[in-house]
Amino acid sequence: GNISNDDQFVALLGRQGAATFLMVYNIAQNTIVSTLDLGGRWPDWASMSQSGNYVVVSWEPDGSSRYQGIEIYDRNLTFVRQIDPQSSHGDLGYNQAGQEVYVSMADGYYPGATVRSVRLDGGGVTVLIDDTPGFRSGHISCRNIDRPGWCYFSSYTTTTGMIGYDEVFALKVDASNTVERFGHVHRTNTLGYDAQPHASANRDGTKVMFASDWNM
Repeated sequence: GNISNDDQFVALLGRQGAATFLMVYNIAQNTIVSTLDLGGRWPDWASMSQSGNYVVVSWEPDGSSRYQGIEIYDRNLTFVRQIDPQSSHGDLGYNQAGQEVYVSMADGYYPGATVRSVRLDGGGVTVLIDDTPGFRSGHISCRNIDRPGWCYFSSYTTTTGMIGYDEVFALKVDASNTVERFGHVHRTNTLGYDAQPHASANRDGTKVMFASDWNM
């Protein structure tokens, strides 16, 4: 997970014997803000939102009505809502209206979309890329924190034959379908996790770094 943009708050996961915990730590004041007992469960990841107002937790489904999918907590670790019952890859950022969002692959869960943004305040879902042409595999980064309202997407073809297109581009976080292409072909075969491009921009979004095995 990421720390808040002001470098003040971070979400941490910890174990003590069989017990598991989620906590919010104030870096500037060297204090624990809040702690949540996870009852032995261990999520895939947890992160502060960019504002530091929310903690986002990604769970693998366990069959319960809670502790699965993508969940939102406030800074005091009070449960707010589940924004996605299915955990999918994504990142936390801002949309063009300045509202905090989780931008993610739809993974077949949200009809008509392959990339979407979900507002953390419960304000709804925006389709950023629909299912035509149908990007099915990719990585999303919103670490361009000095250029809010955009995310950076690296698509790739998987070994299962799904459409990937092997491109790196910036995607405007609204319904305009606006893209800025940074790389038409990243030349990686993505046969292993370390070979996936995982593109990430610098703070102002003018440059992008990505991995490639050059089809070796």
